[in-house]
Amino acid sequence: MPADRDDDRRRRNADEREHLADVRDEALDAREALTAGREVAQADRRVQEQLILAGAAERDDDADARDVLADKRDEAVSLHAFLADEEDFGPALEARRSAAVDRLLSKTDRTSSAQDRADLTGESTEKQVPPATGR
Repeated sequence: MPADRDDDRRRRNADEREHLADVRDEALDAREALTAGREVAQADRRVQEQLILAGAAERDDDADARDVLADKRDEAVSLHAFLADEEDFGPALEARRSAAVDRLLSKTDRTSSAQDRADLTGESTEKQVPPATGR
């Protein structure tokens, strides 16, 4: 009879080890599924980040090109107004206004691009104001 008890105890121990192994396998499978889901989410975030950065770079390039053209238009109009002996400054003012609006749009694009980049990194684009000293 003691041999029967030993056999029962061995079977129970073996069953218990098998059950623990099954539980570990299930936990490992769950962790692997969770990890796979996280990897997919990270890949999606990376793609979104690349699209945002590409859009920001494109807006910066557009702003640079717009600024160059605005400066050239402004310079040409200013030169013409200086050299010409005309009394009507309306067209020159209109051209300068158009160039100024283009520069303003460029600034808006650059600010937007900088904000997009800052949002991705968690940085702030606001200027830090030093605390007042009370003097």
